[in-house]
Amino acid sequence: MEVTLHGETLTVEKERYPNGATRINLYDEMGLPYATCTMFLEDVTLADDEVVIKNHAENKGVLDILVQNNVVELTDKVVTHGFVRSSIVRVLI
Repeated sequence: MEVTLHGETLTVEKERYPNGATRINLYDEMGLPYATCTMFLEDVTLADDEVVIKNHAENKGVLDILVQNNVVELTDKVVTHGFVRSSIVRVLI
């Protein structure tokens, strides 16, 4: 599946962190890593189909793109870590 973020055409891949938790990565047209859309937070309990989206700093805008392209759907859950609040979403792919 492809999405466009910051003018770049990117491929969305659902992968796994070493502990088995779901991770969503974006790769550029050459297959090089562009961004990791998710965060693994040890103290956050998630359902099997949920992830925490990193939508700040260099990832600003990634949540909207993933929702618009039916990669994830919003839940009413958020998590605060440091000075940031991040959305917990359900993975659709």
